[in-house]
Amino acid sequence: TGVRDLFHFTFRASGKFHNDRRPLFHIRRIFHFIIRPFYCIISSINKNLRGNEMEAVFGESSCIDSWMQLVRKVSWNFPGLETEECIYEHEQTVLKFMNKKQALCVKSRGTIIGVLLFSRSNNMICCLAVDPEHRKQGIASILLRKALNELDRSREITVSTFREYDEKGIAPRALYRKFGFQEGELTEEFGYPNQVFVLHP
Repeated sequence: TGVRDLFHFTFRASGKFHNDRRPLFHIRRIFHFIIRPFYCIISSINKNLRGNEMEAVFGESSCIDSWMQLVRKVSWNFPGLETEECIYEHEQTVLKFMNKKQALCVKSRGTIIGVLLFSRSNNMICCLAVDPEHRKQGIASILLRKALNELDRSREITVSTFREYDEKGIAPRALYRKFGFQEGELTEEFGYPNQVFVLHP
C-alpha cells in the first residue's frame, strides 16, 4: 500500500492524476510509512550515542573483578600474564595502583572495556589494554589522553610497547605516534622484545 501511494504521488507531482482530490491524504500516508520510521530510527541512534558517551575514570577496588575479566580476555597478548600465578600477581599490582589513583578505566553499561595503569613517580604509562570487541572506538585515546593529563608534561613521559615488525605493535605504536611519542631504545620485558617510546616536553 505504501509503495502504491508513493507511485501515485510521484505521478501527480509530474502533472498527471489531476482529478485525484486527495493529495494531502497521500502525503500523510507517505510520511507515515516511509519518513516517520526513518526519523524514529535516527532519533533512537542519536539518543543511544548520547547515553553511551565514554570517559576515562579512576578504577576502584570494587570493580576489580570486571577489570580482571578484561585482563584475562587479553592476557594472550601480553608477556608476563601467561599463568594463573602471573595474573594473580598482576591483580595485586592493579589494586595498589587503584589505591594510588593511578589506574584508569572506561566502562560500557557497567562493564570495563578499557584499562590503563600509569606511574606518577616514574612519569610513565605502564599498561594499556582494550577489549577486542570494543576496539577502533577511540577508547585507547580516551585513556591515554586522561593519563597524560595526570603526568608531568614538563618531563619526559615513557611507555614500553612492541617492536616495529611485531604484529602486536601495529596498533599501539600508531596510537603513541599520534600523541607525539617518538621511538627510543630497544628493550626486553619478561624476555619479550620491546621498544621504549618517549614523549618529550
